[in-house]
This record gives sequence, C-alpha cells and structure tokens, in this order.
Amino acid sequence: MKRTLQMVVLIGAGARLVAAGAGESRALLVYGSDVLGVPGAAVTLSVGVEEAPDGADFGRPVAGEAVEFLLYAVGGQRLADPAPIGTAETDGEGRATLGWSPKAWSGPAGTGSFEVGARLARVSVVQARMEVVVPPAERPLLLVKLDAARAVSPSAPGAASEPGGPSGSAVLVELAERNQLVYVTEVEGRTASVFRAWMKRRGLPPGPVLLLADDAASLSPEERHAKRVRELVQANPRIAIGLGATAADARAFVASGLAAVIVPADLDAVGELPDGAFATSSWASAYAALRQCEMSGELLRNLGRGGEEAREAQRRLERLGRAGAACVDRLREDPEFRSAAIYVSGMLRGGDGLWAAVDVSSSDAVRDSLLAAWRFGDPSVIEQLYDEPPVGEADPVPAFDRWESLGEPRDLGAAGVVHTVRLTGEDGMSGTYEITCVRQPDATWRIRGVEPASGVT
Repeated sequence: MKRTLQMVVLIGAGARLVAAGAGESRALLVYGSDVLGVPGAAVTLSVGVEEAPDGADFGRPVAGEAVEFLLYAVGGQRLADPAPIGTAETDGEGRATLGWSPKAWSGPAGTGSFEVGARLARVSVVQARMEVVVPPAERPLLLVKLDAARAVSPSAPGAASEPGGPSGSAVLVELAERNQLVYVTEVEGRTASVFRAWMKRRGLPPGPVLLLADDAASLSPEERHAKRVRELVQANPRIAIGLGATAADARAFVASGLAAVIVPADLDAVGELPDGAFATSSWASAYAALRQCEMSGELLRNLGRGGEEAREAQRRLERLGRAGAACVDRLREDPEFRSAAIYVSGMLRGGDGLWAAVDVSSSDAVRDSLLAAWRFGDPSVIEQLYDEPPVGEADPVPAFDRWESLGEPRDLGAAGVVHTVRLTGEDGMSGTYEITCVRQPDATWRIRGVEPASGVT
C-alpha cells in the first residue's frame, strides 16, 4: 500500500494541513521565526521540510523540495499581488535558504518591515508568513525575552505587577516609542500562532519574534538562549540592553555584554544573578533602570560639558550601578563619548576602578584612556598608562572639560605615533598637546610622553 507523506515546512506562525489530489503528498506549513535585518544588508530567509508517515507528528528531513518565497506587504501596506522573491531547494538537512535584499522595495537604506510568505512550489493553496524587520541605523534595539512556559503567568510582561502600578505591556509600549523591540522566545514554530495571539491579547507592541536556533537543538534551553543572544549582538551591536524574567535570561544577556533588567515572578527565589544584572519586582523600577540606560549617551555628553550640568550627569550615571556598565561600554566605540565612557565604566564597576576599564589595544585607545584619566583625575592610572611611570609623574596633567583631535596622527615608525589634541576648560581657554604613544612587545600601547604643542592652531 502506498504510504501517504506529510511535508512539514517550518517557517511561520500557524499550522495548516493541505488536502492534495489523489496520490499526492499532503503539506503542513508552520511559521517558525521572523527575521531581524541590518540596514543595507541582505537577509536570509530559511525554511525546513520534513516528512512523516500518517500518525506521526514529524519525521525525516526532505532534500530536494522546492520552496517558493513571496513578498506580501511593505511597511504595513499590502501589495495588490504577491511579488515573487525566489525559489530555493532544501538541502540534506531539509532546509532551504534564500538571500534577499529589501533595497528594491524600500530604497538604498533597505529599512522597514516586510511580510514574506513561503510555500512548497508544487502546492498553491497554502501559504505561511513571516515578518522581516530592518530598523533604521539610528534606532536603538531592545532585546526582550518572552518565556513561552510563562506566557499566561501574572508576572509576564503583559500583566500588572503591582496594584496601581504600570503593567509590563504598558512599559514595553512606552519603550517601543524610542526603541525597536526584538522578542526572543523558546516557543516552537508549530505553536507560534498561539504565542502571537497571547502577545496580542496582552497588548504587547509589535516587533520581530525570533525563535531559538534550530541548529542548536542538542543544547539545553539556557545554552540555546545564550547562543541566540550572542549571534544577535554580534550582528547588531546596537543592542545594549536585555529585558527578561529569570536568572538564566540575565546570564545570557550579561555573557554577551548587555545590561540586564530582570522582572522575576518571585524576586526572593530568582537565585544568584551575574554582575551587570538589575532585578526588581516592580515594572516602574524596571522602566526607570531601562530609561537610565537609554539616556547614557546624553548623560555622557553632558559629563563633558563641565559645570553643574556635568555634576548632575555624573550623579545620574552613578545610579546605573554595576548593572548599567554595559550601557556605557557600548559608547566607547564612539569618539565623542570614548574618554567619558572609559571613566564611567570603571566607576560603575568599582574594584580596580578606572584601570579595569582602560583600553590599550591601539594608539587611539591608549590616548583616549589617558584623556579619561586626566579628565577625571586618577594619578595611579596615569602612571600605569606610561611605558616609563616616572615620565608620567613629570609630564603635565591638564585640567579640561572637553577635547578634540587635531589632524591625522603622525606615524614615527618604531618611535611611535603622535596625536595632537586641543583641550578646552570650563572658562573657554584652550591648550594644545602632543601625545606620543608607543607599541609594546606584547602588542599593547603605552604613553611615551606629553608635550605642549607649538605652532599648532
């Protein structure tokens, strides 16, 4: 007797069985995961196909099955007719992948939201959908872990956590006004439609819902979550904060360099949290911590302006505590914030203070670390930044509120690299200095000397 097969396509939010003609296979399409893209880059659409005899839920992967991808909507506006994107065949693992650039539909930046469908090429009556979201480069990303097992728990983001206080959904709606929310969940694609319905009932704002990686199925849920977060942060360095509900969530966020804000069901039972995590039972407190992280760039800018504005900025930055150090660390890559971020990161972490946060990996980095030590006053760090500490003791330690680099660094070969900077005090008076940096045998950099510059305007 001929066996009847089910072709299972793992791509989307609902599952539907297709009645095919006599002798044909039956197809079941399941929404798996949305896609988070990077501006200007292609995205990868991926589906998998499995076969199973009648009575079995799922079975072996199917190779050589053609899957067709189509575009249904751009920016919430539905196309008059679905636009073909392309077709891909499943490999030996039953997975079909297709690279697609949204630029043709949204201009050179390639940003926006896109509704994409997929179907078996030989089946025309069943389609499944996924959201492709490419946020603008200037829009911050906020990672939100939603626990599928707790989707109906009173402590989940959609429910109020305290009488008269804000609900988790209300906090997320507020955050979504300034951030692109990116959801991560361990829910399986086969039940994602139920999960999305729960999100809608709870009033959670829209955002891509990313499932844990299929290729990590042999790992534990915590390991899969950590792997997924790590991949997301590597591809999207703008992600600086993670919001979750468990100590495992906190560990996954902190391991990837994110600030972690955790709102557990039972604060007393949450267990040991890693450094860099803030836990609270109040959504109002969670919002305050998240907002402080969001504002860290503005506060660092104020810190460099001097006067009462700088003092107030430092007071507010101190409230971040160790849990907020990651919010500041991400700004060390921005020349405008680098020296202030080095100082604040060390201040928040405590312990060895500023020295624990300095960067000596390049001449630019060691220059900025010296500026941070000058600006915020730590003589011991200044000495350690020199290749010969006595020279550091004798060199000037200027007072200033802001600085700027003048021209390109001068490369002196084995003698080092010279950076010229202008330092401006709160009174508006400026001074110019030449900072010579030298490479050490271990490939790190140190300061060789500092001299007031002459003939520089």
